[in-house]
Amino acid sequence: MWETKDYEKPVPTVEVEKFRRDMKENHDVRIGVMISRATQITGMCDTGDRTLEFRDGKLLIYLSNFEAMSDDMLPSLLLLFRLYWKNDKGEEEEVEEATQIALRQVERDLADAQKARGEWKHKKQQMTDMLRWMEEQVEARESRLRATLNVLQGSVESVTVPPGLFSDPAGDKVMVEDIQTILRHTSPDPTGSISLNDLAKAFGEERKISADAAKTHLRAVLLNSVMEVRAGRATLVRGLVLKPS
Repeated sequence: MWETKDYEKPVPTVEVEKFRRDMKENHDVRIGVMISRATQITGMCDTGDRTLEFRDGKLLIYLSNFEAMSDDMLPSLLLLFRLYWKNDKGEEEEVEEATQIALRQVERDLADAQKARGEWKHKKQQMTDMLRWMEEQVEARESRLRATLNVLQGSVESVTVPPGLFSDPAGDKVMVEDIQTILRHTSPDPTGSISLNDLAKAFGEERKISADAAKTHLRAVLLNSVMEVRAGRATLVRGLVLKPS
């Protein structure tokens, strides 16, 4: 027999007594479960939200705050039911002891399963981060190879590097190509600034790489002094503004 309560306050004792009475009067019922969806069941929380009771050879189970329990609770109940039915003809005290042992074992197994799930999520996140890093590295190398190809094909034009914004390329053709890409989308402005995210988006769209890979290129050629890191807000690049689209 199942009985569900949906009270805003703890389920009163009178409901517990009614549940016991219903169990007693229904002779064919051997197991009863009282569930309180969001509150405690009065007098049935001394051992936590799950309490077992034996009356007249019947098993009564009280579950408080049921909606806060894990999805494994119902499968755990089925294990208790099977154990009780298997031992239904034995002594009540032996059945109660065996059921309590089974309940503790189920709780330990559930704790182990939850721990394993947490470890799996952590490992999954580590793998996701590693794959993202590998993708960024491949994209960055692909972009540099494309830039080198442009150099070899003679498609890289000479560029005047604005002072105070970029690292000295010192003849590095790939750095020159990166600076050219930046200057195609921006203009030097001593009083202006641009979001690093916006600059990376424009850079990445032209070079066909992700925004994260684009940021790797940008940080390689922009001076640290022009990068304004702001806690909880997007990083700014001072001295550059986006050209009108």
